[in-house]
Amino acid sequence: MSLSKQKKTHSLAIVQWNCFKLTQNRILDLGVFLQDFQPDIMSIQEVKLTQEEVNVFIRFSGYSTYYKPRQVNQSFGGGVLVLVKNKIGHSEISNFAVSVDHLGIKIDSNGLKLHLVSLYAPVNTLDLNLMKSYCKLEGDVLIVGDLNAKTPVVGCGSLDANGRVLEEALVSDLDLCVLNEPNKPTYFKFNNSYSEILDLFLCSTSLANKMISIQVLADSKMGSDHAPVMCTFSISSPFFLETVDPEPRFNFSKADWGLYGCSLDNMIESLNVGNSCEIGELDELFSRIVGSMADGAIPKFSNRQLKSYPSSIVELIKKRRVANLFASVLGKTYTEAGVDSCDFDSNIYSYVEEFVNKLDYSDDKYDKVSFLEL
Repeated sequence: MSLSKQKKTHSLAIVQWNCFKLTQNRILDLGVFLQDFQPDIMSIQEVKLTQEEVNVFIRFSGYSTYYKPRQVNQSFGGGVLVLVKNKIGHSEISNFAVSVDHLGIKIDSNGLKLHLVSLYAPVNTLDLNLMKSYCKLEGDVLIVGDLNAKTPVVGCGSLDANGRVLEEALVSDLDLCVLNEPNKPTYFKFNNSYSEILDLFLCSTSLANKMISIQVLADSKMGSDHAPVMCTFSISSPFFLETVDPEPRFNFSKADWGLYGCSLDNMIESLNVGNSCEIGELDELFSRIVGSMADGAIPKFSNRQLKSYPSSIVELIKKRRVANLFASVLGKTYTEAGVDSCDFDSNIYSYVEEFVNKLDYSDDKYDKVSFLEL
C-alpha cells in the first residue's frame, strides 16, 4: 500500500527535501512526487532559481508557492521554496531577515495553529540567536531544513561548527526536540558510500507529542544527493478549509506602464475633492482608482488548473528513476574496476531510444523527442 493511502484523515504530512537545484527533470519528478505522496506542506532548499523562473515553472495544482531566492552570494545557489496546500489556511511571515536562506509560514486553519520555518544553513553559518528568534514565535514551532549540522546528538559520526550551535540550542531552554531517527541518513554522497543526517525536523515538545511517523524516502531522491524526509503528525480535528478560486495575479512583465501612468494622471487631474472629504474616503477613492487603472493596463495570469501528468509520462519518469539508480550503481562498479563507462552510457541510451520508438504517439501533445528528453 502506498504511503499516500496510509495517510489518516486528520493527519498533517510535511516533507523536507534539499533538491540540489530544481532542474527541468527534477521539476517533472517533483510533480509526480506530489501526486504520489500528497504532502500537505513541502519545504525545499537549494532551489537555485531566480524569482522569475519560479513564477513561470513552479506551479503545482492545489498548492500555493512561496519562494525566497538567495540574497547574499547568489552565485553559490541557495533559494528556499515552500509549497502549501490551498486547503490549509496560511500566510507568509514577513519579518524574517533578508540575508538568511529561510522562509516562515504561519498555519492557522480550523484550529490548527503552527509556525513553520524552512531553513538552509551553509557550513559554519548556523546562528544560535537565529534559532532563538524562531522559538519566540507564538505557539508550536517546526523548523525543517538542511542545517549542515553534524553532531552525534542527531546520529552523525562527527561534530562540526553548525553541530555545536545545534547542540547549544537543544540543551538550552528553547524547548526544541529532534524528530529524526539517528540511524536514518538523509544525505547520500554521489558515487560514494558516505551518508549523513543533514535534513532535520526540530519542533516544540507539544508538537513532538503529536508525531505519528518520520520516514526517509531514499527511493525518491529525484536526482538529488538528499532524500526527501516526510514527517506525519496526528491532528485531532479536520483542518482543511473550503477553498475558492484565488484572484488572478497581475502579469507585470507584460504591463503597459505608459498607459497605466497616463490613465492614472488623467483620472487624478479630473477629481474634484472638496475640503469636507475625510481621509478614509480619500483612501478608498484612490485605492479604487489605482485598481481600476491596473485592470486596464496590466494583464493577469489565467487561473487555469494544471492537469496531472498522463499516466504514460508518470510511468516513464518512474522508470527513469530506476534506470538512473541502476546506472549509478553500475557506473560506480565500472569505475572501481578501472573500466571505461562510456560504452555503458551509450548502450543505456540506445536501449531507451529503442523503447521509446515502440511507444504510441497518437496523442499529438507528445512526440518522440519529448519522451527522449525525459
